Amino acid sequence: SRVRNDVYAEKVAGQARKLLAAGVPAKNITVAGHSKGGMITMLVMSMLANPEIAYVNFAGCGREGSGFEGYLQFAQNRASMARGQLLSAYDRTDQIAGSCRAALDKMSQAVVTERVLNIGGGHELFYTPKAEWIDILQAWAESRQQ
Repeated sequence: SRVRNDVYAEKVAGQARKLLAAGVPAKNITVAGHSKGGMITMLVMSMLANPEIAYVNFAGCGREGSGFEGYLQFAQNRASMARGQLLSAYDRTDQIAGSCRAALDKMSQAVVTERVLNIGGGHELFYTPKAEWIDILQAWAESRQQ
């Protein structure tokens, strides 16, 4: 909670800009995060506005009443600036995070996929690698290469 989303998002966006300046193709860059990191990922998506960069948001949009609904401000103020390809996913049993629909609906210049997982584990699902969600991530990444 001590990390300001906008400050950290600018840091990550700067790192991606350095990769681009060094000649790394945008299609080879993926920015990913879980929980607050997922929200920061979407901010970076709006800052870079590069249609070839990929983004992954795992459980980064707070459910109503969770105290973590900051993504609604993003939806209102920045989501329309987002460009790129986004995979957003959360587990149905998560009591903290849920759908990013309010933001995703405003990302008209981005390719977005939202997945509701039925794996169990709630918000902690993404704390450790599990084949169930890694397989989804891999399939999404491979579909981008087509």
